[in-house]
Amino acid sequence: MEGFSPLTCEALGWYVYQLTDPRDATIFYVGKGCGNRAFAHSATARDTADHPELQGEKARRISEIERAGLHVRIHVLRHRLASEELAFEVESAAIDLLNVLRRETLLNLVSGRHSHRHHSTLLSAEELEVRYAAAEAPLLRHRVLLVSLNRNWRPEMPDEELYERTRFWWKANGWRRDECKHVMGVHNGIVRSVYRPIRWYSHTSTHRTGKPHRRWGFDGEPAPEMSNFLRTSVRRFLSAPQWTHRYAGPEEGSS
Repeated sequence: MEGFSPLTCEALGWYVYQLTDPRDATIFYVGKGCGNRAFAHSATARDTADHPELQGEKARRISEIERAGLHVRIHVLRHRLASEELAFEVESAAIDLLNVLRRETLLNLVSGRHSHRHHSTLLSAEELEVRYAAAEAPLLRHRVLLVSLNRNWRPEMPDEELYERTRFWWKANGWRRDECKHVMGVHNGIVRSVYRPIRWYSHTSTHRTGKPHRRWGFDGEPAPEMSNFLRTSVRRFLSAPQWTHRYAGPEEGSS
């Protein structure tokens, strides 16, 4: 089968599909689309079959299947979805689930359009409770630097990577930075890491603007004395939806 008929395309609307390798029944791709989108991957693989250097992993997998005299199996997970936006949500959920059940089998380059959203990734019950019902952080007794991990944090992040994501590069100049006894990495208003900086150092870059600008990072160590701040909310310090760093504390009544 090379594609759906016009009547079927009209009836399907937006849909989410999976590509399966018939040799071992492995689902190796999840996508969304309408019309004959599900069949386009095989067509692209055939068009580039004579130029393997132009093929990605997905196209190479399809070419291997067809050289074996077989065809990629296409299954539609959901169809007649009301909008492209809903199709994206279903696609992301399917990708998240398969990545947990059968790690390293999907060849999707990204985990769905909305995988960066804080509400569209696979989460434990405990993580959901923290995310939506975290207790307020204790009153701060000294100045701290809050840094945004909104684009970088994920639940399964190893400690080493969390440290690297927290410690640089920040536009943290001057005396206020030097007065901070701790640095807290914050994701969607929740404290995910706390370190005690030992040494600050600068880095000059011309990234984006083309003009040199200085950013700061630190060498530090874990701060067990601040462990009661982990998984608590510091949203009271975050008035703007978009931010990179904030100074906070000390607070009245904390002495």
